[in-house]
Amino acid sequence: MSTSISLAPHLQRALDAMSKDLALEPQALVNQAVFAWLRSNGYVTKAVPVMAEAPAPVVRAMPTPVPVLAPEPPAVAELVVPPAAPAAAVDLAPTLARMAEIDADLEKLTRPWAAWAPGPQEEEDEEEAASEEEDSAEEEPPPEEVEQQEEEEEAAPAVAAAPAPVEEEENESTIVLRSVPIALYLEREGEEPIRVTAERFIIGRGPHCDLVIDSPRVSREHVALTRKGILFYIEDLNSSNGTWFGEERVTTRELESGDVINLGNEPVTFYLRAE
Repeated sequence: MSTSISLAPHLQRALDAMSKDLALEPQALVNQAVFAWLRSNGYVTKAVPVMAEAPAPVVRAMPTPVPVLAPEPPAVAELVVPPAAPAAAVDLAPTLARMAEIDADLEKLTRPWAAWAPGPQEEEDEEEAASEEEDSAEEEPPPEEVEQQEEEEEAAPAVAAAPAPVEEEENESTIVLRSVPIALYLEREGEEPIRVTAERFIIGRGPHCDLVIDSPRVSREHVALTRKGILFYIEDLNSSNGTWFGEERVTTRELESGDVINLGNEPVTFYLRAE
C-alpha cells in the first residue's frame, strides 16, 4: 500500500539535491525521514519495527576509455649510392722524376757551401784546361815560315833586350757623394710654414715654447722635435690629451714627409725638404 505525499517546492528541490549527492532514491529518503519522525513521537516502538526498504543501488556507467595510439615514425627514404666509376690509370713516371730532382736540389741546399762549391784548385784546373783548348785551336804556322824566322834570328845582331814596359796600375775611381742637407718644416692650416732650426724644438701652449698653439687641448709643453743625424723625431712630453698619428697614440715616432700629427685636436703637417 503506497500513499502519495505532496511536498512544498522548496522541500522537493532540497530532496532532489540530497538524493543526487547520496546516490539514493527520493522515496527511500522520504521513508527514512517519516520513520525517524514517527519514532521520535512514540508511534513506532521496538515491538513493531517498521523496516524501510533498502534503496536500490544506483550504478553509474563509467565512460569507455579512448585508446591513445602512438604516432607512426616517418618513413625513411633509402639512400641509393651510385657505384663509383673505375679510376683511370695515371702515369706517375714524370711526377716521380720531378720529385727526385727536387730531393736532389734540397739535399744540395742543406749541405754547407764548402761541401759542394768548387774550390780554388778546381777553378785553376778549369781555367788551365780552357786556355789549353784555346791554344790548340790556334793554327800552327807552316814549316817554311818557321825556317825563315830562324834564319832572320841568326843573322840579326845581338841586341840588348829592352826593359819591358811597366804597366801602369789602374787607379780605382773614387766617387764622393755630397750629402744634401735636409730641413724639417711644419705647417698649420691657414698659416705660413715654419722651419725647425733648434736641436730641440718645443711645441705647446706655454709662452716659452718655440711654437705656441693657443688651445685648451694642447698642454703647456706638448711635444718636442729632435734630430738624430738626418732623421727627425717627435716625442710626446706626457701631454694630457695625447699626440696622435691617425688612430695611433704616439710616444716617439720618426717623422716622414707629409705626416699629419694631431696635438690633442690640433693638426700639424710636417714636410722634409732638401736644401
